[in-house]
Amino acid sequence: VFSYRKRNITVLNLWFRIHQFYFWKIKIFWKEREKEIYNIVLQANLAGEAAAVNGAWIPDIDAAARKVIADAGYGYEFNHRLGHGIGYAGHEAPYIHGDYKMHLEPGMAFSCEPGIYIRGEIGIRIEDVVIINEKGETEILNKCTKELIEIC
Repeated sequence: VFSYRKRNITVLNLWFRIHQFYFWKIKIFWKEREKEIYNIVLQANLAGEAAAVNGAWIPDIDAAARKVIADAGYGYEFNHRLGHGIGYAGHEAPYIHGDYKMHLEPGMAFSCEPGIYIRGEIGIRIEDVVIINEKGETEILNKCTKELIEIC
């Protein structure tokens, strides 16, 4: 568990390992302007997850999330890949990015973690673990709420 607090923002980075597999969840709590940015990132997260279906072209998944952030005027501030494979290593293939030319297939587990990072101000990321199960269905493994939580 990693916790960081600055300017009314608290970041909790929770990660754990079950057997030989890694899992994690990042939760961020804040006030004011950051709510708008959070909601943009949330919409990008949901767009990426909706695009992550069996057989989907990985660059299209990245593009679906990236478009939400770019349309809101923060395209330059989304400066990393949408996600990466999760399994035996914390970061592995498939890499969910526009340059990774591959289709999703059953058995793949990966993160969907769009973010907006404004240098010297704030960085907001929402991260979930997604799998394409053996039936070819998309499952979101994180069951935590994505609701914005305000702390008084």
